[in-house]
Parts: sequence; structure tokens; C-alpha cells
Amino acid sequence: MANDPERFDSMLLAMAQQHEGGVKDLLQTIVSFLARKTDFFTGGKEGEWEKVVKDTFYPYAAKAREASDKIKREKEEEAKRLKEIQQKKEKERLVQDFEPAKVVELTDQEADKLQADLDKEKNSKYPLFP
Repeated sequence: MANDPERFDSMLLAMAQQHEGGVKDLLQTIVSFLARKTDFFTGGKEGEWEKVVKDTFYPYAAKAREASDKIKREKEEEAKRLKEIQQKKEKERLVQDFEPAKVVELTDQEADKLQADLDKEKNSKYPLFP
């Protein structure tokens, strides 16, 4: 492996952009190159190329899965935090909107007037039930 794994990124990116089929086509181009221009498949012991492929790809696949899982967990945690914040804000809004009933002492005259008003309203809504 090269000292700087990113030193060929620009060339490989340019190659990848030339492949309409994406990564699969890029890999086919690289494997075709190895088969046509090198002894990668024939120069070592039987099955050696398979071991090289596994030893090269599997660690990167594991790292990619770990990174993907980490991103997924972070997104889930962020969504959970956002939901908790929204629920807290909704609860605060409900508490702020709540106005407790007030107890007000009425004089006898005020109580009689209030009762008369309530009776009048009841009779206007339900005229059949005096």
C-alpha cells in the first residue's frame, strides 16, 4: 500500500467519472487491467490472488460498515433529541396557554344576576326545558 492512500484520488475519481456504470464498471476496468497487463492472477500460488483481494477489500468493507453504522446511530440520536425538544416545547406551550380558573367571591346581588343570566341563556338554548 502506498504511503499516502489519497495520492491517487484525483486520478481514480477522474476514472470513476468516466464509468457510467459506477463503481462496478470501475472495478471491472481495474480487474481487466490486472488480467491483461500483469501477472496478478497467474504469478502467485494457486488461489493467492483471492487471498490478496479478501485481505484488501474486507478491512475496508468493515470500516465502511462501522462508519455507516455510526452515522446511522448519530442520525437516530439526533432525531430522538429533536423529538424530545419538540415535545418539551409543546408541553411548555400547553402550560403557558393554560389559565387556571379563578375563584371570585360574588355579592348576593352579583350571584342573583349571574344565575338569572345563566337561566336566560339556558332557556334560549333549550326552550322546551324550562
